[in-house]
Amino acid sequence: MSSFRQHLRRAWLVVPMAATGLVLLAPGSASATPAAGTSAGCVFHDDITETPAGATFNDTGAPGFSAGDTGTFKIALTNPDGSRFGDGTGSITVLAGPPPAENHVIILLDETINIPEGSLHAVGVVDHTATATGARQTTFAAGLTGSLKGKIGLRSYVLPAGATLPLGTYILCG
Repeated sequence: MSSFRQHLRRAWLVVPMAATGLVLLAPGSASATPAAGTSAGCVFHDDITETPAGATFNDTGAPGFSAGDTGTFKIALTNPDGSRFGDGTGSITVLAGPPPAENHVIILLDETINIPEGSLHAVGVVDHTATATGARQTTFAAGLTGSLKGKIGLRSYVLPAGATLPLGTYILCG
């Protein structure tokens, strides 16, 4: 069981708070963890492998990642059993890079992800450097089509120790 699922055992349901944020509800019991798929008005998927399927990078400032650099990417998504799950496209804008960001590359991540229930738009600021050390990165997500339309929630990814590809988690409710 992933650490994110374990976290969801303590506080699993994401709900809207005004138009600007999200709140995790009070801790629940172990049985509150939703199963993969659709449950109680929520769509939840965990441990989805995200494989790069193409990328561009525009180095507009200092060599390497630096503020103002941009890029685009494509990802292929697979289930834990290796079957195809979906795909995604997105862009990045480097907001801060080493220095002065204490050797961290901070990016604005903007992506559209297509999964069996429909498509979702995810956007947020992530610490690209921390990803390499196994820190989970999380962005806001909003459903655009299919049964995801009108739902909001989170999209996260983590690079487990020893892994070469990140694992994604998607939870949208509404």
